Amino acid sequence: MKIILFYFLTIGILFCGENPRKSFFYELKNYKDTIVNVPKFENPQKVKPLKAALYSAIVPGSGEYLTENTFESILFFTVEVAAITSWIVFQNKGDEQTKLYKNYADENWSVVKYSEWLNKNGSKYGDPVAISINPNSNLKPWERVSWEEINKWESSSHTIGFTHVLPQFGSQQYYELIGKYLQYKYGWSTYQFNGDPLGDDSYSEDVPQQVKDYMAMRGKANKYFDSATLASRIVFVNHILSALNAALQAKIYNQKIETEVKLNFDNYSGKLKPEIFLTINF
Repeated sequence: MKIILFYFLTIGILFCGENPRKSFFYELKNYKDTIVNVPKFENPQKVKPLKAALYSAIVPGSGEYLTENTFESILFFTVEVAAITSWIVFQNKGDEQTKLYKNYADENWSVVKYSEWLNKNGSKYGDPVAISINPNSNLKPWERVSWEEINKWESSSHTIGFTHVLPQFGSQQYYELIGKYLQYKYGWSTYQFNGDPLGDDSYSEDVPQQVKDYMAMRGKANKYFDSATLASRIVFVNHILSALNAALQAKIYNQKIETEVKLNFDNYSGKLKPEIFLTINF
């Protein structure tokens, strides 16, 4: 008897006009637009590959961040920070080392001493030398000589063994040549002439220790600058790689549209209505 009553009750519920179950099927049939027009249908926003690439070209890792690729975003950004930091550190060390060896050269290499040696011994290497030297010792050495006269004698076709022309004081070439070439060893404060100009040509034996120390100081500065250059190249490459990777990740990200199907019931005008959320996985 109970089973029969339950059966008829169920029939009644399904077919009565204002019954909730009947209302459900009626609304589902007559409000198909609800499935399409429900504002809660969610489709993740796509990321344009060009936009992602531009972001990462400016700040490496930012384009990857737009595509929710956290690991690669952190990786590229970390490389960027490390490379820029390294560039700044090595550039500063190189600048400090450069000041150090320049001060050392200014204190220990004198163009006046070099000119005095040329005036006394230069004729043995070529034309007679008569370089003007200001006797005022209160002036800096590079202010007391005629650079033009020095360069004219060095570049003479009759000069033997003097293959370079002394660059102007303060230039990068000036500080390089006075330690690199044997013809300028005569200007170092601790150099002692052995009396035989033509045989006085062994860099390892005839130059004073201060020249070797000076060249070691310059070499150290150059290593710092080389490291700074390498770091700057890493920065550049990191920008390029991050931009290319961000564009690729954006394409992959746009293919991952995650959705899910849900059937919810909200109270709409006193009636139960369906809300369907469609989710598609690519």
